[in-house]
Amino acid sequence: MKVTSATLVCEKIHTGIHSVSENDNVIGYIAKTKNDELPVGAVLADGTDLGEFDCPNCAVKEIYRKANNITDGHLITSDEKKEMLLAFMMAMLGGSEERTTH
Repeated sequence: MKVTSATLVCEKIHTGIHSVSENDNVIGYIAKTKNDELPVGAVLADGTDLGEFDCPNCAVKEIYRKANNITDGHLITSDEKKEMLLAFMMAMLGGSEERTTH
């Protein structure tokens, strides 16, 4: 098992458009869409359209996955160390099913 840690930064660059950066490198963009059910669109820095998502967190996770070629495993996100440890332990006990944060 490989465990990595990343700090992602979302920065507003225009009304309704934010860049997503990892280690000061832009890896993608999220933008507000006109779709009420999936109001957030995601695009990689190279222009690859990743589709529409129900929330910014899901869009940013997909940008991170695609930018880092993550095809399998868990993507656990939180600002709280205790929540991260608990999520990691639950992931270890729960097999390889995808978990969402909402």
